[in-house]
Amino acid sequence: AGFKLQDDTYHIFEIQLHLNAILVAKEEVHDLYNTIRVEIPKIIPGLTVEKTNQIKEHILGRLKNSMMDGIIDILFEKSGGVFLFARLLEEKLKQDASNNPGSKLDFINLEAQPEGLDGIYRENMERVCAEGASDDFRSKCFQFISLICAAQEPLPQKMVQSIMGDDAFCRVKGKLSLLFPTGADGRIIIIH
Repeated sequence: AGFKLQDDTYHIFEIQLHLNAILVAKEEVHDLYNTIRVEIPKIIPGLTVEKTNQIKEHILGRLKNSMMDGIIDILFEKSGGVFLFARLLEEKLKQDASNNPGSKLDFINLEAQPEGLDGIYRENMERVCAEGASDDFRSKCFQFISLICAAQEPLPQKMVQSIMGDDAFCRVKGKLSLLFPTGADGRIIIIH
C-alpha cells in the first residue's frame, strides 16, 4: 500500500494480516531449524562456527528466495500447457545468453519471451525471414518447410539435403534447426 506524505512523496508499506499464522509456523519449524543447526557439524566434521554460519545463511537464503516461484509461474503461464515449450524456451534463453554475455535473466526479459509454441514459431520465423532476407533465401525456407510439413512421416535429412542442394539446405537448416531439429535417427522432425 502507499501513503502520500505532506511533502508529496509516497511512503510504500506492507500490511501483514497473517502474523499470527507466521508465529505458529515459526514454532512448528523451530525443531527442524535446530536439527539443521546441529546436524551440519556432524555431516562435515571439523567445521568452524564461521563456516557453519555461512552454510546456514546460504540455506536460509535459498529457502527465502521466492524469485524462482515467480519465474516458474510465468513460464507455466506462457507454456499454454505444452511441456515442449519449456525445451524451446530453454534453447532460446541459451541463445539470448550467448548473444549477450553477462546479461541476467529478470522478470522484464522473461515477460518478453513469446507465448506458447505459436509464439516461438512466430518469433523464429520473423527472425529467419526478417526484413533484409533475400527473396531466394525466403523461397528456400518455404521449400524446406513445405517438404517437411507435407511429408507423411519425418524425412531423412540426407533426402531433404539432396532435394534442396547442399548450400541451400545448410543455410536454411542452420536457421530453422530450433523448429525443425534432426532426431537421433537422422530424420528431420517438427516441434509441436
